Amino acid sequence: MRIGLRRYYKLVLSNNKKQNVAKTAIAREFSGFIWGMMTGRII
Repeated sequence: MRIGLRRYYKLVLSNNKKQNVAKTAIAREFSGFIWGMMTGRII
């Protein structure tokens, strides 16, 4: 991943997003990473 999940979470929160929006963004990013690992399509 380009940046760590913790740093990405803080970045989303710093853009005045609600915690639920930030957590959803993290979950989406993480699930995409796992899917990429499973299918061999990590960029």
